[in-house]
Amino acid sequence: MGTMNSPSGKRRLVVKDKLWNGLHFCLRSLLPISVFLIVAFLAVPALAYVLILLSKWRILAAKPRFWWPNLRANAADLAFSFSLVLFMGWPSADLTQQLIWLAIYLLWVFVFKTDRLPAGHVWRGLAAQGMGAAALIYSLNQLPLPAVLAGIWLVSLIAVQHILSGFPKRDYHSRLTQIWGLFAIQLAWVMLHWQVNFWIIPNLAVLLAVVLLASSLLYSLHLREAAHGAARRQILASTLIVTFAVLIFSGLWLTTL
Repeated sequence: MGTMNSPSGKRRLVVKDKLWNGLHFCLRSLLPISVFLIVAFLAVPALAYVLILLSKWRILAAKPRFWWPNLRANAADLAFSFSLVLFMGWPSADLTQQLIWLAIYLLWVFVFKTDRLPAGHVWRGLAAQGMGAAALIYSLNQLPLPAVLAGIWLVSLIAVQHILSGFPKRDYHSRLTQIWGLFAIQLAWVMLHWQVNFWIIPNLAVLLAVVLLASSLLYSLHLREAAHGAARRQILASTLIVTFAVLIFSGLWLTTL
């Protein structure tokens, strides 16, 4: 104990902590940087997809009865990562844009996927919803419309399941998930008839993320028995204002895909 409490002992502990933190940082950075190098310099996005799948080897390392729960727990991360690879490897993306996507990937790994982020399950679900829907909409020229709609439905299920996993479990969660999936595919069916962007983000992806955020806030207030009329009205009014703003500005400023 005396040695550990001595100045030299404390310095050694500080050095060990710094080395461990540095090693941990390097290991967590390895996947995003590898994906970036593969896409930007080798130009083989398929290899990046395979690498992301291999990074989830722990899903199958457990007993078979845990495979499905493990897959559900990692589905939001997979949806976000796959979508990011698609945008990073987009034919018109230059090196600067690819570096921006790398920064977003690192932000996902070091901020969104940590326990330090308040309500992290909500933000991860929203990111997976927005990125996944945007990637599918940008792929409309390569995929048939039914496949895109099915993909949006699946991404929406993944997103809402991830959000609900952070709340106390309830028997009706599966019904809420199916309701959100049905809403998402119905909204997609309507919005994809005029495909416009809000800046570079498809307006459908923005609307899905906004409505899902509002629904998550209302549900959180409901669980805490704090859903007063004023709070509900404020959330609903803000959602309507953002929705109309997205529809109006996307129609005025942006072009079809």
